[in-house]
Amino acid sequence: TWDSNWGQVVLIQKGSHVSGQYKGFRNGSVSGDLDGNVFIFKWTQRESRQWGRGFLKMSPDGNALEGRWGYKKNYTNGGRWWASRAQYME
Repeated sequence: TWDSNWGQVVLIQKGSHVSGQYKGFRNGSVSGDLDGNVFIFKWTQRESRQWGRGFLKMSPDGNALEGRWGYKKNYTNGGRWWASRAQYME
């Protein structure tokens, strides 16, 4: 679970495939594959019927993601996307 500039993101990794959901400013899903420490994905938003591409690179310590997203086949024209591991109080 991650806290991002787009709200909460929950990612699940199975091998090199990663999928998940995000909710907050907009609700949607992401799905894609890892290339080393970079998650290359397609995002979709059912409500607005929009979709696009993007990438998130994991920091060396594994606690942050940094990347960009774009509309349709573009990976960067939407803007920056960053996240940090969610911290929960027990």
